[in-house]
Amino acid sequence: MDEIELTELNIRTAIMSKDDLLGIIGLAVADEFAQVGRFDPRTGEPHTSRWDDRREARRGFMNMLEDSRENGWDVLYDGPPLIG
Repeated sequence: MDEIELTELNIRTAIMSKDDLLGIIGLAVADEFAQVGRFDPRTGEPHTSRWDDRREARRGFMNMLEDSRENGWDVLYDGPPLIG
């Protein structure tokens, strides 16, 4: 059986609240690419953006987080994924 090469995946999750709503912004960074995803329950659809540059993806994540705060969202959690 051929050996499968695994890449390290770093994930950061922000859980936010506004009134009685919960929203999520996530950042996933691998060796080959990075992706930012967000879910706003008012739209009902997740949105993702993919970058080849990890620094640009991190900047995109931070911009989304700051924009959310400016739009009245409170950050309940910001860190690695919650498991369990």
